[in-house]
Amino acid sequence: MTRRTLTGIAITAVVTAGLVHLTPRLTAQAPATMPAFEVDSSWPKLPNNWVLGQTPGIAVDRRDHVYILHRPRTVPEELRSRWRM
Repeated sequence: MTRRTLTGIAITAVVTAGLVHLTPRLTAQAPATMPAFEVDSSWPKLPNNWVLGQTPGIAVDRRDHVYILHRPRTVPEELRSRWRM
């Protein structure tokens, strides 16, 4: 056997031994639990009967200012008449 072949076999053996050693630890972990969410009743309400379309992004800066990006053309037709002037 060549030196390259022996090196490949040695590396494969070390990796396999490591995986065999770690597999029981990886599978023995406790199952992940799903987070629970609740409505925050103190969250600010939108003024003047405003409605939002699809909201692809919300951000909060370091001074707790909330920025909402929404798509106004996705507001249902029956709700559009509420905010048109």
